[in-house]
This record gives sequence, C-alpha cells and structure tokens, in this order.
Amino acid sequence: MERHGGRVTQTPGDAVLVEFPSVVNAVRWAADVQRAQQSALGEPDPLALQLRIGINVEDVIDDDGILQGNGVNIAARIHQAADPGRSS
Repeated sequence: MERHGGRVTQTPGDAVLVEFPSVVNAVRWAADVQRAQQSALGEPDPLALQLRIGINVEDVIDDDGILQGNGVNIAARIHQAADPGRSS
C-alpha cells in the first residue's frame, strides 16, 4: 500500500478505508493485492479469506485525519456491492 502512496485512515468494523493520491495508484494497489492473493492460494480454496475492494473518485472532507463526506459513503456502498475476490 505504501508503495502506491496509500494511507490507512480508518478501520470501521472489519473494513479498512485507505486514501490514495490518485485513482491510478488505487487501482494498481487493488490489482497487486488480488494478484498476490491469487498466487498465494494456488488452487481455489472455498474457505480462504476473500477481499472486496471498492474504489471511488470523489472529494472528501479530512477532519483531523478522519475522512468524511459522500465520497466515503459511496466507496462503502461500492465495497458492499463487490463480489468477494473482486474490485468494483
């Protein structure tokens, strides 16, 4: 994540909210995570942890390190709509 300039801003429940300086960095990070997870698994394992990654490009409000606003809300909805093991 750091290689792509990302920073963890919040960890609500079992989710992680990460901010990137650009959408290109976010998409590259998501692709790297998925490739690493697939290569580590080898054969598909129905019991393996599968991540859902939602990416949204929108302005957010940074309130002392806590991101807020429609951009955060929409990213959360996109994340919930993603199939496990996929990015949306």
